[in-house]
Amino acid sequence: QQQQKQKHTSNDGDNDKQEQKEQQSFGEITNLMSVDAQRLQDVVSYAHALWYSVLQISLALFFLWQQLGVSCLAGVAVIVLTIPLTAISASWT
Repeated sequence: QQQQKQKHTSNDGDNDKQEQKEQQSFGEITNLMSVDAQRLQDVVSYAHALWYSVLQISLALFFLWQQLGVSCLAGVAVIVLTIPLTAISASWT
């Protein structure tokens, strides 16, 4: 009878470990799926911003060219020249 109690107790411990392992696995899977879904959402929004930005800049330059002519390229030059400065200042922090 003593041996039966010991077996019963050890089986309960094994069942608890199995349940804990299953719950941990479920939590890990849920966490990984959440991270993957967030990354997919980020990629879609960045891809949309990529093509839309090109269209928006092109239209802005077109309309500025109609209003200002060649002098609108001075503004574009300033923007292009500040890109490396921004990268340098961002690397300092």
